[in-house]
Amino acid sequence: MPRKKIDEDHENLERWLLTYADLITLLLAFFIVMYSMSRIDSERFNAMSEALNVILHGSPEVLKGDVSLGGEGPLKIKDLRVIKKEIAEFVKNENLDSDIEMKLNQRGLVIHITESAFFETGKADIKQQAQGILLKLSKILTKIPNDIRIEGHTDNIPINTPEFPSNWELSTARATT
Repeated sequence: MPRKKIDEDHENLERWLLTYADLITLLLAFFIVMYSMSRIDSERFNAMSEALNVILHGSPEVLKGDVSLGGEGPLKIKDLRVIKKEIAEFVKNENLDSDIEMKLNQRGLVIHITESAFFETGKADIKQQAQGILLKLSKILTKIPNDIRIEGHTDNIPINTPEFPSNWELSTARATT
């Protein structure tokens, strides 16, 4: 039986793997050196970690200790509870139980007001009767020495008008109003 002729011109097509492996090894070494030279601020890392945990998993309903909401100084939890109680009495007197709900969490005192109580569908102008309610509510909230964050929400109905091309613009206009 004749012997098979060995192909001397056979090209090694896997040569690129050696270069690729060298490159990956160098990149790994580079990032290890960069990491070892960096300083990690454990307090900032923990604060960021807690913030991400609250955002991604929700926040606990009960606060422990003091809470700082920004502004001049931290409010004590008991102060927030007093303000919450005062707002709860106001809500009860104005018959707004179905429109306003409150809860204490890591963000502080969160007051959620349904959009239907203050806005017509697809509009950012506050209803006339809601303006008086907001003025009374603002008198209570001015007692808080901290910053107050207002978030606007929108309808669950998609909108596309010249004034509000999307629900995003509507929610921004409502928060600003």
